[in-house]
Amino acid sequence: MDEIDRYLEKKFKEEVEVPESFEKAIRQALYSERFEKVCRKRKLIKNISIFCLLLICTSGCAIGGYIAYENVWKEPKQYTYAELKNTIEQSNVMEEEKANLISEEEAKEKTLEIVNNLGYKNQEITKIELNQNKEEGYEEVYYSIESKNNYNENLKISLDAVTGELNFLEDERNMTNSNNKVSIEQATNISNKIYNDAGLTQEYKMSSCQEEIRVYKGQDIEMWVSKYNKIYDNLINPYEEIEILFTIHNDETKIASIIKSKNGMYEDNEEVITENEAIEIAKNKEKELTDNEVSKIDSTIGIRKFNKYIYDLENNVVINNEKVDSDDKMIAETENRVRKVWIISIYHEEIETDSIENYLKSKDKSYYIDVTTGEIVGGSKI
Repeated sequence: MDEIDRYLEKKFKEEVEVPESFEKAIRQALYSERFEKVCRKRKLIKNISIFCLLLICTSGCAIGGYIAYENVWKEPKQYTYAELKNTIEQSNVMEEEKANLISEEEAKEKTLEIVNNLGYKNQEITKIELNQNKEEGYEEVYYSIESKNNYNENLKISLDAVTGELNFLEDERNMTNSNNKVSIEQATNISNKIYNDAGLTQEYKMSSCQEEIRVYKGQDIEMWVSKYNKIYDNLINPYEEIEILFTIHNDETKIASIIKSKNGMYEDNEEVITENEAIEIAKNKEKELTDNEVSKIDSTIGIRKFNKYIYDLENNVVINNEKVDSDDKMIAETENRVRKVWIISIYHEEIETDSIENYLKSKDKSYYIDVTTGEIVGGSKI
């Protein structure tokens, strides 16, 4: 008996609780009056319901109400380091693809317009290249541009080759500490002016503006960091984000960088699983991982990307932080999917363990429960 056979045998031996509504739906959809008389006894109908439910469960679907939802989680795919590099390498754009792009001259004009609006005068384009990234979830075609002027203001810029919008701007000279203090309200107004002057999308809304310490070339730099995100149903999508770093010197705004990132396409999936159901799913998985007593559980709904944090704990994969130095080294990657999830955070009072694997399993953690299918699609340390 192979692994699949054992899995199916186990499934069909399990005691499955069938929702009353599901029995009713099957009864109405499948049985005529004549057949209903034959199958009058509830036990027989219930057995048929269980059989249908198991068929759906074992075919890679999840049940929500009367709708069968296809499972979204897949085991991480194994790559060699060399294969993974090939999936994310930048590549040249084919001639036939260029018809839908802005021209090189248009890109230069747009770049000079943007940097002029941001206060950089007399800039000249010194380098421009057309590239594309074909990695799944990160696909983009862009112009990589460098410019400078007589004031030694050297800029690195990336421009979306389809829309002409700014993706990236960096001015290394301004990666220094502020020498002026401003209030959060003043910093917010400054950031919004930078955002508008750069012609950035109005689909994003400011989600935060605060002073942070950033490390640059081994030095701690205190600067203002503001973030703008796409909002779905009042939920911030952290994977569609524009980040602006700036400092204030002698009452002048100095832009360090503007970075637009889109790491995966949000699927805006339907909310089917309730909060209590998600908590039970997380609690049951936590019981499989550790016997340590749970002291507190928090829950919230949010947008998260699939990851293999819980998968690694289940499979005793200890995180290896060693430098990858071999093209033959195997690396596991999940699908690049972003969906709405229940974030269930589980805390323990004490950790009692005898191994590194059990220690990691016992640590406080968050589970990401897909709100449509109820699958565990990732998680994180707390």
